[in-house]
Amino acid sequence: MEKVINIAGKDVTLKSTGSLPLRYKAAFNSDYFVDIAKLSKSYKGKKSNEITSSFDSEIFYRMIWCMAKTANSSIPPLLDWVDSFEDGFPFMDILPEVQDLLAASVAATTSGRKTEWR
Repeated sequence: MEKVINIAGKDVTLKSTGSLPLRYKAAFNSDYFVDIAKLSKSYKGKKSNEITSSFDSEIFYRMIWCMAKTANSSIPPLLDWVDSFEDGFPFMDILPEVQDLLAASVAATTSGRKTEWR
């Protein structure tokens, strides 16, 4: 799944493929599915513009960067990439835009029917 979103005035292509969890693990030495579960718990049952104190912004940065890197291998390292957004990195604007990509990354297909892990 691929999607172009606008982050602080820049169009950024994000891509979720089967290799995304492996790319994430290689880049951050952390399990993608464990981290996505942590991220999910921080806003589960909340409105898309609400997060809890358990929200881990580093996990969010990593996931967005990894999806951008999957779409475009020339994306710079994480800190340099985040610094390139001069107007900041608006979590609350981005979160609703990427929820479908995050959900797609943990969906499984079984016997021709799609099953999502929650």
